[in-house]
Formats: sequence, C-alpha cells, structure tokens
Amino acid sequence: MRSLATKHKKFRILPYFLVLPVICAYLLWVYYPFIKSIILSLTVCNTRGEIKRWAGLANFKRFFTTEKSVKILFNTLKLALMLGFGTLTVATILALLCVEKKKFCRVYQTMYALPMAIASVASSTAFKLIFKADGLFNIVTGFNNGWLLNEKTALITVAVCTIWGGIGSSFIFLLRSEEHTSVPSGAVSVQASSSFS
Repeated sequence: MRSLATKHKKFRILPYFLVLPVICAYLLWVYYPFIKSIILSLTVCNTRGEIKRWAGLANFKRFFTTEKSVKILFNTLKLALMLGFGTLTVATILALLCVEKKKFCRVYQTMYALPMAIASVASSTAFKLIFKADGLFNIVTGFNNGWLLNEKTALITVAVCTIWGGIGSSFIFLLRSEEHTSVPSGAVSVQASSSFS
C-alpha cells in the first residue's frame, strides 16, 4: 500500500521536472532581461552597460520632456496601429479566399503561410536590398527614392515589410477558425427550405 502511494507521488512530481527546462529558459531569456531593463532604466550607465549611479525617475522625466521623445512615441503608436490593422485585414481576406476547398487550394494556402517559415533576419535583409535607392522596387517602378532612408516613406515601408512577415501565422489561425466556425451549405439550404414551408 505504501509503495503504491510512493509511485503515485512520484507521478505527480514528474510533470514539474518536465516543465522545469522551459521555466528555466523563460527565466533566463524573458524575465531576467525584463527585470534588468527596469533596473537599468532607473540608473545611469557607461557605454559598457555598467551601473555608475542611481538616477530614479530622472531618466523618464528627461525622456518625456524632449520633443524627439514625443515624436518617437507618436511614430511607435502609428506603427502599431498600421501593423495591427494591416496584418489582420490582409490575413482575414486571404483566409476567406481559402475557406472553400478548390483545386490546388493547398498550393496557395502554403504560399500565403510562407512568410512564417522565413527567418526575420533573412526577410529584413531582403527588404533592405529591395527598397534601397538602386534596389529592385525602384528598378521595377521607375522611382528614385531610398524608401527606408526617407523620413516620409520609412515608416510605411517598415510597416509593409513587417505586415508581410506577420501575415503567415495570422492567416493560419484565421483560416482554421473560419473552417471550424463556418456553417455547412447543407444546413443553410435546410434552414431556407424550412422557413418557406
């Protein structure tokens, strides 16, 4: 009876041991940098990142009172709105196009989800080459503009590149949700016939 209770106890402890590596990874790569960033924001550091003295909220006061900081916050908010709306809109349209099963539907579903499979570093480098002054985009369109260097076009260009990178995962989630929540055509025809009878 005691041995059975011991086995049962070991079985309960096992899941915690299995989750332990993930918890350690999160603590090391997510929570530790987050907490360190908060500490560093309240201090004055040298170029090596070594803490020299405690600053308190002086860094935040200086940040929010400069004109450049307000512009940075405004641009960040604008970019966040562009990314959220743009990614969701494009991914929803693509998901709705792929809901119905048609010939070669798996091919274009894979094409729409492809941005998710490409590393962000590789795609960023590719877009940087495409949108530079003598890049592919200017060659095709006939423009003569450094899209990422121009203050008027840089934010939109970054938004377009980031939306492209985020479409894949959003498309997959929306496509699966559309497939599971869509009403079968047979049910619609039955409902229509019963309403007219």
